[in-house]
Order: sequence, then C-alpha cells, then structure tokens
Amino acid sequence: MDVSSVDLNLLRVFDAIIRHGTLTAAGESVGLTQPGVSNALTRLRTLFDDNLFVRTPSGMQPTDFARAIAVPIRDALELLNGSLRLQRKFDPTQAIRTFHVCTSDIGSLTFLPGLLAHVRALSPGIKLKVGQYTLREAREMLTSGELDLAIGHLPDLTVGIYQRVLFDDHYVCIVSAKHPRVQASLSLTAFIAEYHALASSPGTGHALLVKHLSNTISGLHIGLEMRDFAALPAIVAKTDLIATVPSRLAGHFQEIFKLQVFPVPVILPRFSIAQLWHERSHRDPCSIWLRGVFVDLFGSPSGTAYTPPLLLGFPEGSRVPGTASDLTTSAAGHNASIVGPLV
Repeated sequence: MDVSSVDLNLLRVFDAIIRHGTLTAAGESVGLTQPGVSNALTRLRTLFDDNLFVRTPSGMQPTDFARAIAVPIRDALELLNGSLRLQRKFDPTQAIRTFHVCTSDIGSLTFLPGLLAHVRALSPGIKLKVGQYTLREAREMLTSGELDLAIGHLPDLTVGIYQRVLFDDHYVCIVSAKHPRVQASLSLTAFIAEYHALASSPGTGHALLVKHLSNTISGLHIGLEMRDFAALPAIVAKTDLIATVPSRLAGHFQEIFKLQVFPVPVILPRFSIAQLWHERSHRDPCSIWLRGVFVDLFGSPSGTAYTPPLLLGFPEGSRVPGTASDLTTSAAGHNASIVGPLV
C-alpha cells in the first residue's frame, strides 16, 4: 500500500472506533456524525481489504487484522500530533476546542462555577466535558489522550503521570442545625455514640476514610455508606447522622442546609487536591494553558473561585487545623513547582 493514498482522517476514525467501541462515540470524539463515521469505515474496509470491525451486542469488535494494526496506527498518530504541537501556539481567545476533565462530585461543585465563568469570558469557543471515572478508566483515558486532565485527591494515579498540587484540604464533621443531641460542640464521646454517614468515593484517596475511621474507633456506628459525598449534606440536614467530609464541601452547603460544622475529634490525615496529566501532553500548548487556568483560579485555599467558609467551631480569624499554608502561584511560575512524572 502506498502511504500517499492514505487519508489521515480515516486513520483517526479507525483509532476512535478502536478506543470507543461504537460508531456514535467514535464520531463524537472526532467531530463526525454517525453516517460520517459509517462512510469512513466503508472507505477503511476498502483501503485495507478487511472487514476491520464486526457489530456485536457489546459494540464494534475489531478483527484480528484490526487488532494487529491498531497500536502502530495509534503510535503514528501520536508521533504526528506531537510533532505538530511543537510548531503551534495556543490562542484561547480564538480556539475551538473541547477539554475533557475528570473530577469528582466535590470537584464539580468546587471548580466548575468559577472555571466556566473564566472560560466563557476569555474563550467563548472552548467547551468543557466533565466526567467521573474509575482510577483504571482515568489512567487509560489520560494515556490515550481522550482525557486532558484529572483533578482531585488521586494518590494512586502515578505511573507516567505529572502532577501539580493545587491546595491542601482537611476533613470536618457536619451535623444538622436541629440535631437533638449535638449542639454548639462535638465531643469525642458524642462522635463515638452517634450514627455516621460516610462516603467511600472509590477511585480516590477518600476511599480510605471509612477504613481509617473504623480502625481508629472500635465499634463506630455507620448508619449510611455512599459512593459520593455530594448528597451527604442534604441527608445530614434532615437526619441525626454525623458525616465526615472535606471542608470545601461543608463550606459549600453550610448555609444552604443550615448545617453545624465542627472539627473532627479524632486525628485524620490531611490530603492534597492536585491536577494530573499524562506525560504525552506535558509540552502541549493547549494542556499548558488549561493547567495554568486551574493554577490561577484554584492554586491556593483563597483562590478566586473559592472563599473559605467561616466554620462554626473555629474562632473567626483563627487558622483552621489541617489547612494548607499559602500556596498562591503566579501564572508565570505555575510550571516551576510541577512534580513528576511520578513512578
């Protein structure tokens, strides 16, 4: 086969079908309609003289030949993309681009309002796609280039990954303002005696919270365990449960649901919220811009999109135990403190 007869856009479609498994999802990733992808697949079958994909109940399954050429084609596309990135600059005011970001339910609440306002004002042609994925999915999507950035408490996302810590956070306890037994303060005795609502948040470092509390306090009464944190404040506000949550979630919902917020009366580890990206996009101007936006907006506990709440139980003006020192970083210096890749 003469390489001059190969349309590179067809190879992009082939790689997209391999990665996504359906024509619809493949089309969305490359900006084509499903009929457009079907037409490209017909041309690919003629080009390679192979069926390439077989439709099954679980999606489009590649033939043996398609599997054999999938990795070389992806490597060639990545090499070409990398070469082109070195020659281009990124102008956010003119860019037409979708950035795909992985973050948790808490991350969506914390980051998206300020991020969307910033992007709409500066870069009207940029769209954000945000999802929650398992650790395995996030790693694979970062590696393939389908995901641009992961944001959160993700200590197990390491190999081939760069990271930059945005801020530190800590856990607090929330209880209903109408709690029948807990008012004004939360003692260790009450913490042990009451029933708890906890989030395990699989795929993040928060998954260890339930285990840590259970190991710290023998016989801890767990009345409710959930996957995510975001629903806990609404549930706690209407029950007598205690929930241990990150301070930013408590601050977001404290006034909305009339919650009491207290220090956790047992020692819990602090944790860091970081942005993480694959080494393949480390020098990509688009990725560098996006990472710089996150640093500028959220690179310290007092970032422009987040104001620390006045937590009940902490005197006004005092330094809340477990919070980070000032981590403010200028846009010009945001790359200087990058740590990675972690191996």
